[in-house]
Amino acid sequence: HMGVLRDAPQGLAYLRKAAEGGLVDALLTLGRLHRGGSAHVPHNVAKAVPLFERAAAQGSTEAMRELGAVY
Repeated sequence: HMGVLRDAPQGLAYLRKAAEGGLVDALLTLGRLHRGGSAHVPHNVAKAVPLFERAAAQGSTEAMRELGAVY
């Protein structure tokens, strides 16, 4: 939905809250944003890795691949 794109800070706040709650998709998405950097999320692999690790610990093979690509 375009409203989400117009309110990126609010969308990021929801995403961070979901990641804090351990939601795998949120952990992956936030990790990928940190890994790649964006207009609203600075490139920071050191922040991406723990997010991928938390998702991988829940069995996410996508997160495991992300960790493999980082290392």
